[in-house]
Amino acid sequence: MADGGGKAMSVIALVLSVIAIAVSGWQAWEARQARQEQARAWVNVTEVAPLPKMQGRKSMVRVKFANEGHSPAQDTAVVYQVEVANDFSPPEEPPEDSYKHPVVIAAGAHSHLDISLADELTPIQVDQWKGGQTLYLTGVFRYSDVYKQRHFTRFCFNYDKETTVFSSCPSYNSAD
Repeated sequence: MADGGGKAMSVIALVLSVIAIAVSGWQAWEARQARQEQARAWVNVTEVAPLPKMQGRKSMVRVKFANEGHSPAQDTAVVYQVEVANDFSPPEEPPEDSYKHPVVIAAGAHSHLDISLADELTPIQVDQWKGGQTLYLTGVFRYSDVYKQRHFTRFCFNYDKETTVFSSCPSYNSAD
């Protein structure tokens, strides 16, 4: 009997040791994830604004990006579209080969992308915009962090002709 009790205690000790190792491994994984989350790049759109009109220059919009993280945003690219519509509807996810305009953003740094509205809008869209429809600028900024994880910052802004200001759309804006 005493021998069977010793075996049972050994099995219990073994099971508790395995559980302790598993919990320690899980805690280490959680701590690593938290460190990576704190150290990674976080790219956001900080402003979308029309550039001052200058003689001989087309109507331009500047999209300002900021890396508010603690490491550089690598392998960056952006895709955007300018639409004129009565109501906002989120665009479909852009295909992988549509990303262009690489922008390098170091940790804590800012960058920008200038977009020519004249090059993006058709004459029909210009007439619709003049007729009272809303101009929307939507896009996705894609980047990788130092851990080679891919991230996406989605943005949507609409232009108010009366105030000449771009405002954030009520939906679609997100960063992962």
